[in-house]
Amino acid sequence: MENTNVQETKKISQLYLQKLGIFNEIIEPTLENLNRLLELHVQNIAFGNFNPFLGLPVELDITTLVEKILVQGQDAYCFEHNVLAKNVLNELGYDAFNLLCRVYYKSHPTESPAKTHLVTIVRLNDEVYLFDPGFGGMTPTSVLSIHSLETSQVTLNESFRLIQVTDSGIAESALFDMKYMLQVCVSGEWENVYAFNPEQIAADSDIKIANWFMSTYPKCPFTRNLILSIVKQDKRYNFSNGVLNIHHKNNQTQQQIVKSDDELKEIFISIFKLNLDAFNIDDAIHKFQAL
Repeated sequence: MENTNVQETKKISQLYLQKLGIFNEIIEPTLENLNRLLELHVQNIAFGNFNPFLGLPVELDITTLVEKILVQGQDAYCFEHNVLAKNVLNELGYDAFNLLCRVYYKSHPTESPAKTHLVTIVRLNDEVYLFDPGFGGMTPTSVLSIHSLETSQVTLNESFRLIQVTDSGIAESALFDMKYMLQVCVSGEWENVYAFNPEQIAADSDIKIANWFMSTYPKCPFTRNLILSIVKQDKRYNFSNGVLNIHHKNNQTQQQIVKSDDELKEIFISIFKLNLDAFNIDDAIHKFQAL
């Protein structure tokens, strides 16, 4: 593929909107459009970690992200999704910035975990919203109002809410400098997802360090497992090391164990919308099959 600088011919936002299936429209910076962008983002750009899994670098400069995600049709994980989102939203006229978060999903630590997840925050009409297309299999699929604390907020999939971290059931010693906890409702129970402080805008240098750690640390899930997620209306498709789970909005789950390389490749193309010519898919398949 010819490696042209796509930013010289088209704005980043134009390429992004085309990736989402939006053509010849002027997208005004409204809440309705912000929701539309997030809902289309999670249905058209897969969460995935091929680069960390294969020991390849994860670069966060916007030129690389545009080429990798919007032009080549590859996957992305949280740092890539949200650095791209922040740049696109600002280009579209929103006031967006990134935050680093501490993750508490499926855990109850007694010491503060490192800030290993990146999100995008948008200030709009004197309110503040969470826009996060990058938490994989449990990412919120609609924009969430940070001002609507304690309120269940409906998305395409599960309901989410934001609460004070002191009400999360996590030990205070594990919540250093955090303010709000994101929770998701699963089978009628509220579960912690991650916490953040909207007053702590992430410096690019801190984002780079967190990204480097999560993409290189040998014990990190992203270097040890191949993980993919995407949303299709009210269904979540989550893939991990040869097993595909389809989660329905009614809490039912279908599981499929993928048995052949050809079947895997078809799933990567048809469900996760990946361009397999853009990376060495065989190396990834052979690696997780050997686990």
